[in-house]
Amino acid sequence: MTNPLDANTILENLDAHATITRLHRDQSGDPTLGLPVPPPAADPAMFYGLPGELVKAADPSTEADPVGVLVSALSACGAVIGPGPFVQIGNTRHPLLIWPLLFGRTGSGRKGQATDTAEIFLNHAGIGYGDLCVTGLSSGEGLIERIRDPDSPDDSGGTMDKRLSVTEPEFSTVMARAKREGSTLGTMLRQAWDGRTLAVLTRNAYRATNPHIAIIGHITPKEFRLRVAEADMAGGSYNRFLPIYVERSKRLPIPEGVAPDLLASLSSKLHDAIKAARQLKRLSLDEDARALWSAELYEEFTAADDEDHAWTEFTRRSAPYCLRISALYAALMLAPTSPPPTWKPPPRWSATPSPQPCSSWTSRCETRRSTVFAAPSTKPPTPA
Repeated sequence: MTNPLDANTILENLDAHATITRLHRDQSGDPTLGLPVPPPAADPAMFYGLPGELVKAADPSTEADPVGVLVSALSACGAVIGPGPFVQIGNTRHPLLIWPLLFGRTGSGRKGQATDTAEIFLNHAGIGYGDLCVTGLSSGEGLIERIRDPDSPDDSGGTMDKRLSVTEPEFSTVMARAKREGSTLGTMLRQAWDGRTLAVLTRNAYRATNPHIAIIGHITPKEFRLRVAEADMAGGSYNRFLPIYVERSKRLPIPEGVAPDLLASLSSKLHDAIKAARQLKRLSLDEDARALWSAELYEEFTAADDEDHAWTEFTRRSAPYCLRISALYAALMLAPTSPPPTWKPPPRWSATPSPQPCSSWTSRCETRRSTVFAAPSTKPPTPA
């Protein structure tokens, strides 16, 4: 009979001392233990204007990824501002709706903390954000019912306020529901992202005219791989979402939260910015921004449209997302004016210094694409 291993031998075989050392890193250590490749780095230029101020103020008090906090804040702001400001692309009206889908590992991704951190500013701003918040997407009919048109002036079940902010901490459940036979959820989500009227030909025949719905989803890469099908990607449901990979930014044994005086000050600024943004209508690029878009950015954001890879399905709406994000930043900075307001794109959000906007949203997706789509054994690409 083989002699049982003593405790010291077992610990040596498991390299337990090294493991314990890694698990007890200080705040300056690497919080991305176990990742096949490092997560994409965020250029400081991403944290632009008032949304950037919110993220920077909250960052010392949370382990959440600052990019996750930022994109959650953008989505919430777009929802609460409402359908007033918009971007015109050709003959299509684009509301300033951002649908982030936060990809992160269970626990260490801190996806929920990212959205919670962003929402504390919205909830303290006194702009009615809490009244718009729901969860539990289950069917297209249920989504319509929540913001359906009133049947008559006396119909208390309908509403003229079409704004909605949906947070789905278990987005894999939504994916499963959308795949049920006869489900209209996927179709209604595609219509909602476009701001088109929602309707289904059922017995009640409810309609929701001019919906303004923002969705924030949380999911792990593994769950997404298990749930997604090729037909789902090709159908366009998931390229309505902005894929963002998030990781714990630091280790804080006892996070204290945002200081009350700082929270009050920034929430007041957010209140004023959103109130002003609601008065805006069409937002247009100025001459310099139009030249930049035509000469460089349009080609950059549409270059992968003809490539036939799973990850490119996620990036097919990079161009309109760039304009939506840039316009949302502008809306939070501009005061109402008589002529149509114009804006210049904010600095490029990527690893290279340039005056181009929003590229890091795409690069964060591309850098982590093998983690999301590939099998665990697949060798990851070299980070961009």
